[in-house]
Amino acid sequence: MKVEKKKILILIGIVIVLGIIGVSFYFYKRAQDFKILVDTRDVSLVLWTGKGTVTAEDTCVIQDMYEIVKRDLNLEVIHVFPGKYLLITEREGKVKELEGDDYKDRERFYWDTVETHVYDVADGKEVQTIDLLKVVEENLQEYQCDRGSAIPALGKNGNAFVRWIVSDIPENGNQEKKTKYMFLDLETGKIYVEDGGPYTFLEDGGEKQEKFEDEMFHDGGWKDFKKENNLTELDDDEIMERAIDVYYSHGVSGDIPGVARIRITTDGLPKENEKLYERFPGLKEWQGKKGRVACIYLGGYPTGEEIRELFREE
Repeated sequence: MKVEKKKILILIGIVIVLGIIGVSFYFYKRAQDFKILVDTRDVSLVLWTGKGTVTAEDTCVIQDMYEIVKRDLNLEVIHVFPGKYLLITEREGKVKELEGDDYKDRERFYWDTVETHVYDVADGKEVQTIDLLKVVEENLQEYQCDRGSAIPALGKNGNAFVRWIVSDIPENGNQEKKTKYMFLDLETGKIYVEDGGPYTFLEDGGEKQEKFEDEMFHDGGWKDFKKENNLTELDDDEIMERAIDVYYSHGVSGDIPGVARIRITTDGLPKENEKLYERFPGLKEWQGKKGRVACIYLGGYPTGEEIRELFREE
């Protein structure tokens, strides 16, 4: 009898051990389906901010290219609402890849935190933190935060908006992706959800943007300007010397119309340019430094020649 009881106890012990091994293996295999997502972006990537003296949108942000490249990021991790805010979205969680047929796939996100930090561009102090997980839960329960950061936009009411991309929560890799664009009016707290642009509540400057691009890039003036000033085209995810690029926003898809963004390595800034350094007090102190990029925003629909005049060596 004692022998039989001992055999039963041994058998029960074996079953328990095998069960523990099986459960552990299940969770181990499940864990292999997930990829951990941890952003390394934060406000320490910003070394200096300053406002200009000509238009309300005039803004300069100095970014640390050494640290950006070290963290495998690019200049786009910092978004600017010219004249008002810096926007930095920090995220942490994991993603599961859902494979579908015919090379289809979807991503299922399991975020622990998605927060957009809003900083005053004048002094760099944080003025607001937006819990995006909470915002999505309250407005789009069947959707998930996607990989996109917060993008600034200007409302027709003159208020600053923030835009995020959200997508439907997939059950499998074959499920067609549905994307929505969610806007938050930072002044009123009102939420707008749209399927795609153009957005009727945002300011539009597309016609002037096309005119600028024709003038700036199609007449050879930009190419000649870079050659004359020993500048190359900037790549936003590697450390470069004497490099520059220009983007002219329009507002249709969610940015600030009438603002030109010039990104230039600080060693490519002119040693002498009275208009530039009077317009942005404090910028000249960064001239000649390596591994830094000045992101300069000019308001008032500047022309190509006005931009070239500011960055030309006198």
